[in-house]
Amino acid sequence: MIMGSHHRAITLTTLSVLACTPEPVNGGALSDNTTVVLNTSSDGVTSSGPSSASTGDASSATDAVKLDVGVAADDPLDHGCSPAPGEMPGPDNPEGGSDVGFSNIWVADSEGTTVLKIDTRTMQERARYRTHAQTTASPSRTSVSLNGDVAVANRGTGADGAAGQSGVTVISTRAETCIDRNGDGQLQSSTAAGDLLDWESDECVIWHRSFDAPSNRPVAWTSGSYDAEACRWVDTYVWTATSAAPGTARVLLLDGDDGEIVGDVVIDGWTTNDDRVVYGGAVDSHNDFWFIPPDGNQLGHVRFDDLTYEVIEGPDHGDYGIFVDSSDRVLIANGSLARYDPADGTWVVGSCQCTQIGQRPNGELWANSLVQIDQNSLNTLTPPDAQPGAGAPWGMSFDIDGHLMAVYFDRVERRDVDSGETLGFHPTDNPLFYTYSDMTGWGLLNVVNPAG
Repeated sequence: MIMGSHHRAITLTTLSVLACTPEPVNGGALSDNTTVVLNTSSDGVTSSGPSSASTGDASSATDAVKLDVGVAADDPLDHGCSPAPGEMPGPDNPEGGSDVGFSNIWVADSEGTTVLKIDTRTMQERARYRTHAQTTASPSRTSVSLNGDVAVANRGTGADGAAGQSGVTVISTRAETCIDRNGDGQLQSSTAAGDLLDWESDECVIWHRSFDAPSNRPVAWTSGSYDAEACRWVDTYVWTATSAAPGTARVLLLDGDDGEIVGDVVIDGWTTNDDRVVYGGAVDSHNDFWFIPPDGNQLGHVRFDDLTYEVIEGPDHGDYGIFVDSSDRVLIANGSLARYDPADGTWVVGSCQCTQIGQRPNGELWANSLVQIDQNSLNTLTPPDAQPGAGAPWGMSFDIDGHLMAVYFDRVERRDVDSGETLGFHPTDNPLFYTYSDMTGWGLLNVVNPAG
């Protein structure tokens, strides 16, 4: 185990209270081709839906234990209840039932095969985690749940018949749901900037699911349902997508607790010659999954309730970033900007000179060209501050205070779009940050609990 100079083992006190901690098998090892609890093959194609998942309720959790590590001012792990729907954080409710649960941004360092947890208010790195056993797995997309946990998709370099390096890794932000895998009564986990443990050593990396496919890019949490007794969002799942064969899209639904495959759908009618097959994805308020190819004008939609799907043909537009707004409309950006409204099946096409789009709590749309977008016409309201690839951030999201979080290749900046003021986070090493997705959790929160 490699421990940074700031690493510390946190003593655990076992309490007889509710918890949602998954039970590891075989010592809880996170081997490259398994999850912590492995019940299905990652190769098989099944049609089982979310109802087939083994998910507990409050009564079944009463015999579990909670790992209580106490609360210290400098402790990077979060504690206490996850916020209930009425306690959700936001600019008007910045604490939101959890002091730091939604004040983190999770940024993938593609070259380092790590993900950084950065406090959006202090702009300080709180922890760093490996996302794969292989150092060339290349993480890119991150998605944050309503509990504050992160799912990371590794793009990978696998090939048909090879083990591959793609796959999803989930990291718990709360000590109560990390796993004391070696049973020593202490929690081994990253606690500071640059504090990086070996693969399988960090006990807050709770599961990993590998795929024998050349690409694994989209990743998006579902909301789940709030269990007031457990103080946690339960029955949460992770959507992701890869390929079943060259040019064939495969959409998977993973159990958020252990990574078990509970839904596996091969998308007929998906047309692309690009081996990346599915490029991005996002979740709506129904927990349905919307996704795009790396080229062409298609939009995919898999329904959470029954895993039925549709492939929608849209007008000419570029494919890169995808976002679902607070009205469940799907926006697709790559220079142009296209929006699909599932309520009436209509499309609107505008321009943004951007590759990413996001929505503030007040409903304003902003692009990573650092410009506001008209919500009706989708045209830019002012000239862009910067062009993608020429001074603009590559990824963007909003934090709980309504500030734009801009991810550049070498830094993260927090920007007040009203005043133009910025506060930068400048790492001491030389990363290649490459993250564009729901990296703060605001996107999911925005569709589940829209402001106004």
